[in-house]
Amino acid sequence: MAGFVAAVVFALHPSFEIVSIHYTENLTIILVVLFLWYAFDMEQTQPGWWKAIAAGLFAGLLGLTHPSVSLLGVAVLLAGISLSAWRQNWKKYFLVATMSLVIVAPWQVRNQSLPDLGKDREINVVLFSYYPALVGSWWWPVTDMVELEKERAKAKAFLLSRDDWNVLWDDLGAAIAKHPFRLMELSFSRVLILWASPPVGSSTLGNIAPWLKWLALVCQYGFVGIGVGTLLVAVRHRRELLPFLVVAFYWTLVFGSLHALRRYGYPLVPVLAIFVSWSIWSMWQRGTLLRFSGTS
Repeated sequence: MAGFVAAVVFALHPSFEIVSIHYTENLTIILVVLFLWYAFDMEQTQPGWWKAIAAGLFAGLLGLTHPSVSLLGVAVLLAGISLSAWRQNWKKYFLVATMSLVIVAPWQVRNQSLPDLGKDREINVVLFSYYPALVGSWWWPVTDMVELEKERAKAKAFLLSRDDWNVLWDDLGAAIAKHPFRLMELSFSRVLILWASPPVGSSTLGNIAPWLKWLALVCQYGFVGIGVGTLLVAVRHRRELLPFLVVAFYWTLVFGSLHALRRYGYPLVPVLAIFVSWSIWSMWQRGTLLRFSGTS
């Protein structure tokens, strides 16, 4: 029943209105779901080697789709061997990491053979994501996606008008050295954009009545808060949930450091839908606060 509720929540989530034209996101969502499916199941199946191979396959394909998550399989391995409760299955985690690297590594080697193209792309991504620091604002808009798009347009125009990349790098380094704590502010804004940016249509609601926009944003924060909180509670008792936590943490670390997303982190919606529905179903079924056990 919790799975049924999760499917309904996932299907009705308003952020997916825009996914119809973002084809990379469409593929990424599917690959994340398949990776989590097999990574979750390999813990429950003995010996489960082919499921570990499948999880590594989809982790590798995720790395080809989004180079920034190329090391997801390695992240799962590091998490699996660093926690004693998961260490007994380190061979499966090692297989996941190895399989993912077999797929990702040749493509990364190929990219390194094109140093000029790779360098230009890296500079654009990093400087774009740190644009607020370059102009002294240290914050991307997080409550209004229309304003965020305007800031992104300004960032693009600013960077396209400059060809002195070395000067920009020096300026960015100087700004970070002078304001190290404000760097945390910038990273936090990117994390909010990733996890809990306003859902599609919130700007339209704001034009009708400002309180409707803020209500939508509060609901979004509640949705994320319940999902993340449930995951953190549940993973302490069920080790097969570790890949869910790794995906959430890894995506947050990478995109909080390097990206300025347009809006919600679509690949994280399936994770949130699962744990929000689990929370709702548990509270409805038991009529009390969430309690998790190994047989839930």
